[in-house]
Amino acid sequence: MIATGASVSARRSLGIAVFSGMLASTCIAVLFIPSFYVLLQRLSERHATQKALPEAPPDA
Repeated sequence: MIATGASVSARRSLGIAVFSGMLASTCIAVLFIPSFYVLLQRLSERHATQKALPEAPPDA
């Protein structure tokens, strides 16, 4: 991002793209990874609860 000398415009544009991408991916990961974990944990618990419940006897 902070380039000087020869081919400064190419280095700056590449530096800005890399820096922005790393910043965006970090922010997205901080928000979404815990959310996905909680979602999968709840689904797992719900599945285990439904599997553990005995089936009701059929009405005869």
